[in-house]
Amino acid sequence: MFKKLSARNSDLFIFAALILCGLKFTFGMNRMMDLGMCDEAGYLVNGLAMLKTGAAGPQAGPLYSAWYCVLSLFIKNRMALYYFNQQILTILLPLAVYGISRIYKIALLPAALMAFFILIAQVNLDVYTKIYHFGTIIVLLSLGLAVIPKKFTSSLAIAVTGALLGAYIRPELFLSFLILLTFYITIFAVQIKTHQLKDYLILFAVIIFSLVMIKLCRGVPFHFSSEDRSFCAFGQHFSLNWVHWTHSNLNPWTNWYEIIQKNFGTAHNIKEAFLYNPGLFIKHVLANIPHTFKQIFKSFMVHANIILPPTVNTNAEAYILITTLFGYLIFLFNKKLIPLKNNFHQNTRPLLFIAAYLFTSFISILIIYPRTHYLLFTGIMLLIALGILLKPSHISDALPSKKTALIISAALFCVTPSSFFFYNKTKTLEKPTESTIHFIDALKINKPVNLLEAEGGLNFYLSDNYVDYPEYAKENNEEFFPFMKRLSINMVVVSEPLTLDSRFKNDKQFFDFISNPEKFGYTAYTLEKTSSLSKNTKQVLVKKDLLTPP
Repeated sequence: MFKKLSARNSDLFIFAALILCGLKFTFGMNRMMDLGMCDEAGYLVNGLAMLKTGAAGPQAGPLYSAWYCVLSLFIKNRMALYYFNQQILTILLPLAVYGISRIYKIALLPAALMAFFILIAQVNLDVYTKIYHFGTIIVLLSLGLAVIPKKFTSSLAIAVTGALLGAYIRPELFLSFLILLTFYITIFAVQIKTHQLKDYLILFAVIIFSLVMIKLCRGVPFHFSSEDRSFCAFGQHFSLNWVHWTHSNLNPWTNWYEIIQKNFGTAHNIKEAFLYNPGLFIKHVLANIPHTFKQIFKSFMVHANIILPPTVNTNAEAYILITTLFGYLIFLFNKKLIPLKNNFHQNTRPLLFIAAYLFTSFISILIIYPRTHYLLFTGIMLLIALGILLKPSHISDALPSKKTALIISAALFCVTPSSFFFYNKTKTLEKPTESTIHFIDALKINKPVNLLEAEGGLNFYLSDNYVDYPEYAKENNEEFFPFMKRLSINMVVVSEPLTLDSRFKNDKQFFDFISNPEKFGYTAYTLEKTSSLSKNTKQVLVKKDLLTPP
C-alpha cells in the first residue's frame, strides 16, 4: 500500500497544493461575503432539525441537509456553519474534479489546471447555493468508483447508486437514475448466462438500497405530474422571461404563481403547463437556449484575475483563456495529435455514464433556466467528457517527477488570487443581511416573534422564537392591517424588496403604517444604509410589548 502511495506522490503533491490554494483563495471570505438566504438557509435549518424531525422531503435535498446535520455536530453557530460549508465545498469541488480527471487518465498538468481554474471560476465561490457543489462531488465520487470493477454490470450498479444519491440532492437527477437503472437491468438480462452469484447479489443490493432510500426520504424526488419544487422553479424562471418580454413591473420571484395563472391557467405541474399552452412553453424553452451558451461561458471562464491586475474587468482574462484553449486545440487537430476515436473507444464506460447525466441536466436547464448554479453540474460533466475525448496522444500518462510536481504545485499556489475581488472591487464591505440579523439578535427578544420580511428567511439565523412570514404570505387583494391581524405580525423589516412588492406598493394602509409606526404601537429602528445600491434606508419596526421584559 505504502509503495502505491509513494508511486502517486506527484498526485498527492497536487492534491495538497489545491487544498492550500483553496485555503488561500477563501481566506477571510466570511468578512467579505454576506449570508445566503432562501433555499441555502433552508437546507441548513432542515439539517439542524433532521435528528428530531427526519428528512424534510424528497424534493428538498435531504442528503444535502444531512451533510449540514453532520457539520452541525462540530459547529453550533448557524452563521459560522454557513460560512464553513461555503469554504469547504468551494475547496472540495476542484479536488473532486482533479481526482476524477486522473482516474480517467487525463495527464497531470491539464488535470491540475482544470481543477485550479474551477477553483477560482465564478461558478465556484461566487455561487452561494452550494447544494449543486455537493451533488456534483457525490456524482463524481461514484463515477470514480465505477471504473474499479472489470465487469460492466458491476460498474453500472455503482453508477446507478451514485445517480440515486445525486437525485436526493438534486431532484432532476432522478431521471438519470431511471435511465441508468433501465440500462443496468437490460444489460443484466441480455448477459444473464454469464452472471455469477455475486452479480445477482449486487443487483439485489441495488434494488434494496433504492427502496430503502425512497422510504427514508419519503418518496421519489421528481416527477413531471405533481406540484413540487420543480414546478416552483419552472414558474419563477418562466416568469423571469415573461417579465422581460412584457416589461411588467411584477416581481417574478414572488409573483410567479400569479403570472403562471395568467399564462397557463390552472396548471399545477410542468406537464399541465405544457399541455395548456404548448406554444408559450416552447417559446420559453427556445429563449433559454442562447442564455445557456452565454451563461456557461461566463460561469466557467470568468474568474478571479491571475495575470491582469485584480481590479481590471474579469471578463478580459476569460477571453484570453478561451482564445488560448481554442488555439491550442486547433494546433493539435492540425497536427493530428488527438486520437478522438481511440479516446472514445477506450473510455466508452465513463462517457456513457456522463451522457446519462448530461441528457437530464440539459433538459432541466432548458425547461427551467440556465442560471449559474444550475449550470455547475452540467459544465463539470462537459469538461470531464471533453478532457477524456481530447487527450493528446503525445502527452504521456506517466507521472512526472516529484520535482516537476513540486514546481507545478508551487506555481499554482503563487498565482492563486484573493477572493476579495470577487466580492468587493470598491473595498467597501457590505453585508446587509448579516447586519440586519445582528441588529435583531441584539434586541434580545425572548417572546414569540412573527416577522414580516422580504429578505428570504431572516429567521433561519435567529433563535427559534422567530417565525418568518415572507411578503407573499399576503394575498393580492388583502389590506395590510387585516393581514397583520390574521398572522399576528409583531415585527416588520422594511426594505426595498418589501416596499416595491406588488402586494404592498399600492396598499395605503401599509404606507400609513411605515410612515408613522409609533401611532400603531411600534418602535422604529433605522439601520445604517446597508448597500450603496439601496434607495431606501432599511428599518426594523418592533411592537413595543416585545421590548418589555417578560
